[in-house]
Amino acid sequence: MIRQGDMKHIRTIFIYIIFFTCTKELYSQTGTIRVAKPKSDSSKAVTTEQDLRPVCEVYYGYKIFVDDFQNKFNTIERFKLDEPLQLVGIGIAGPTTINRLPRTYYMHLLYNHVLPHAIQLNDSLPCKITGGIFSLAWGKYLITKSGNFYANFYIGFNTGRIRFYGNEPARQKNPFFSPKVGIQPKLYAGKLSIGIIMEAEYDVS
Repeated sequence: MIRQGDMKHIRTIFIYIIFFTCTKELYSQTGTIRVAKPKSDSSKAVTTEQDLRPVCEVYYGYKIFVDDFQNKFNTIERFKLDEPLQLVGIGIAGPTTINRLPRTYYMHLLYNHVLPHAIQLNDSLPCKITGGIFSLAWGKYLITKSGNFYANFYIGFNTGRIRFYGNEPARQKNPFFSPKVGIQPKLYAGKLSIGIIMEAEYDVS
């Protein structure tokens, strides 16, 4: 039988996530965002254009733990491509404004599914692990002069649950809520782009 205290090792640690992302514009227009700057003394409004477009993103990556749990999950010190937790997901990301402020902010809303994976708890209890993670974040852009490369810096949260199933004694749901910080460098190639997401989160549930 799994002890509830054992599950805390999954819930109360720092977590690093690396996603490889591929994005596509949500629409075919130029998608230019016009940002109104504060009026000058002459009361003339000045506008600038930034090539920031809402995009649909597809994700694949890993949730990597700082501490281990019975050597069943990837950690910073021990990583294997075929071990959990592996994630696939989809999301919407792009520019947003807040209460007519002149600055344009970054925001994303996404869902990641934990791919089912067979594990053996306590070295004697076979079961499978899966789950789902919703994510919301907002932050700032860092744009290069070329316009083909930029990075997002953001804060937000992940929430969802990790679920054990496939064996009645092991059946258990592990909900969580985790504030996070992250960075996403991204390279554009026409209407497609590729990037890497690196996050650190801490479960407070």
